[in-house]
Amino acid sequence: MATAGEILREARLARGYTIDDIEEKLNIRGKYIFALESEDFDALPGKAYVLGYVKNYARFLMLDTEALAAEVRKKIDAADAMAMTTIELAPVSPPPEIEREEAPPPKKEKEAAFAPKDEAKPKEKARRRRCRGA
Repeated sequence: MATAGEILREARLARGYTIDDIEEKLNIRGKYIFALESEDFDALPGKAYVLGYVKNYARFLMLDTEALAAEVRKKIDAADAMAMTTIELAPVSPPPEIEREEAPPPKKEKEAAFAPKDEAKPKEKARRRRCRGA
């Protein structure tokens, strides 16, 4: 039994079309047409595009679009399932320790500015009392 790609190629040749003719009439790149006929689906942009290209190409050649699309869909799904089972994950190592420099000690001016009220300088305490009227 002929594959979908072989059926497309034979129909194209029987009607006297070249890949360039199909490219011009269907606005599908020649490399994609060649990939369809070779059943090199990895060279095509994605499953939805592949199925659309197959249907348009088959319709143009007056072939059974649904039968060819179903065969191509099975092959793509089988290839996807096979690819999913052969994925091996490499162990992940923890990130290396990062050496951090210690922050410089804060300046003394800032310490006084942000000190709690009870620890304020004696002159400031006296000034606060005068302002409050105590």
